[in-house]
Parts: sequence; structure tokens; C-alpha cells
Amino acid sequence: HRMSATSWENVAISHMRAFRGNTTGGELPVMELPRVNLSHIRRLTTSEGMVQFCDISQPDLASGHTLDDNARALIALAMLASVTDRREHALSRTYLDFIARCQQPDGSFLNYADQHGRFTAQNSEVNLDDPNGRAVWALGTVVATKELDARMRHRAEELIRAAIPHVTQIRSPRAIAFIMKGLHAYNSVRNDRRIITEIDRLGSRLLVGVGAH
Repeated sequence: HRMSATSWENVAISHMRAFRGNTTGGELPVMELPRVNLSHIRRLTTSEGMVQFCDISQPDLASGHTLDDNARALIALAMLASVTDRREHALSRTYLDFIARCQQPDGSFLNYADQHGRFTAQNSEVNLDDPNGRAVWALGTVVATKELDARMRHRAEELIRAAIPHVTQIRSPRAIAFIMKGLHAYNSVRNDRRIITEIDRLGSRLLVGVGAH
């Protein structure tokens, strides 16, 4: 965070602002972001979903796939669709399909799958609160992104509604924050009073946790 101000791109922006503040007359250059390059994301994506790790820049297929990474990827593509004219529907569906496969009958999610999409023993060995929270964040973001395919948004809504009874019982602070982001995004288009109640309840749980420390 401290170093970001001295990255080449941000140094260039700082120079441009200085020029603008000291220039009289003449045309000023217009700054714009470069086109987002998705080549590495495509390289990391198999028919199963986003690969978990790389060996430098090459996908490590043996590392398998996680709900965490596919949720992150889906959030990124939804954000891309909301601010540009790019609709990466095929990639987005791949990540949404992975999230759907991870959802269990009780609405909770598993996180770890091998390169063939089979769930691994690691799911019973580690805490899965964070990936469950990220899944809700991703699903809520999809529901709220009107630029995405309507069928995807409808499917994401079905998944998030099935998840709510489970995820709202999670007590991990960071996971709660992810869940609140997802529910807020979802409710920005649904305006369901019950969801507002859940968000308030989760926020109170965070406040109590902070106060206890």
C-alpha cells in the first residue's frame, strides 16, 4: 500500500497533475485506463474453472481449483462488465458453474477440488468460512450487475437464496464482511426487508466482536 504511490503508472499520473496545475492554454492530454488484458485469466481457466496456482506464470493444473479463486474471478468479470462494454459471458458462466457445483444440499459451499473437479479431503480439514463468504459476495455481485446475461443473474439469485440460511450463521469476521457485501449487492436490486435485517444482524455481530477485543 505504501509503495503503490511510487509505481511507474502512478508517478506518471502525478506528473500529469502537476502539468495540469501549471499549464496555461493549449490542449491538455486526456488520461484513460488501458484496455483490460484477460489473456492470463484465460490461460488460468480450464473447462472446470480457475486453476488455483501458477508455476511462475504457467498454470499448475495439479493444484486443482478452489471456490475462492473462482469467486474472485467472477467478481472481477462482473466489475469489468459494469464499467466497460465487455461481456465475458463464457468465462463468467464457467466460474458460476464451479460455484454451483461447490454448493451443498444445506446451502453451504465446499472449496477445494482437484484438476478434474473432484472434491478433496482438504474440505474437511480446514475452515471454509472465507470461501463461503466470497461465494456470497460473488453471487450478489452477479445479481446486481445488469450488464450480465439475465439467465446467469437468475441462477446466481437461486444460489444465494439457498446459501443465506447457512452463511448468516458464520462467525468469522472477514467472512461476515464478504457476506454483507454480497447481500448488500443482491439487495440493491431486490430491496427485500428480510435481507436488510440479516445485514444489520451481521453488522451487529461484527461490532460485538470488535468491542470484545
